[in-house]
Amino acid sequence: MARIRTIKPEYWSHPVMGRTDDASKSLGVAILNIADDEGYFLADPALVRSSCRPFDDDSTITRSSLNRLVETNWIEVRTHPTHGLIGRVVNFSKHQVIDRSKPSKLRSYFEGDASANDRREIPSGREGEQEGNRERNGKAQCGTVTNVQGIDQRPPDPCANYEPEVALAVNRIMAACPTSDPDGREIPANGQKLALRVEEILAKNPQITGEILAQAWDDYLTTARKGTKAPQYFFGEAKCQSNADGANWVEYVRYLFHRNSQGAKAKQDNAASENTSTSDSGEVLP
Repeated sequence: MARIRTIKPEYWSHPVMGRTDDASKSLGVAILNIADDEGYFLADPALVRSSCRPFDDDSTITRSSLNRLVETNWIEVRTHPTHGLIGRVVNFSKHQVIDRSKPSKLRSYFEGDASANDRREIPSGREGEQEGNRERNGKAQCGTVTNVQGIDQRPPDPCANYEPEVALAVNRIMAACPTSDPDGREIPANGQKLALRVEEILAKNPQITGEILAQAWDDYLTTARKGTKAPQYFFGEAKCQSNADGANWVEYVRYLFHRNSQGAKAKQDNAASENTSTSDSGEVLP
């Protein structure tokens, strides 16, 4: 059932979506209409085509557009062993306000809740089903992130749907993040959670820039400590406030502001000193 959704004007000028081909851009909007109230939808190309591109003779354009939307992180697609391809609009709840929303019937299939699996048989030859997503026992893996042709895909860019300032900070932070502590413990960095947190911080703290957050992380990595937090935890998962309730990043950002102000003052003093000289008569010249 189609639903009324909201499209923000920024969708068409977004640095990623704005450069996407017209078919994929249009399908991205159409998927909002077929997605349920939590952003989940049946992602089989034939089903999507029948709802969004009903006058096409086949699903070729729909399939390629779905793959493009996966690459740009507009949607995620996973393969369920009995319900096939299940899709999710990544930032659906962030941009859509739903009145009297209904719980999603597809969410448990997307997340791989085996207790909710419907054991009915799916006809062979269904579009999008490939042997690459089957385990050795012949059953499809539950919850595997795939593209629409069923081929395992590299993790999407966590900053694909965010502003350049957010991308700058997240890319710097993730690039500098070590994979493990000196004692060998893994650091579970999550770029998507980090991007969401960085966006919240920048939105609620106009005086802070992506560069400052990246520098705060660099400073944190150079300080002596027993262990290293993953960046999404260092920047906190609680609601961002002006004082952030003492979150780790606040201390480092405050020190950065202090250090930068001291450095600016020193530069001013040096400039003032260089702009003055003494004449032969001993007079101070401007």
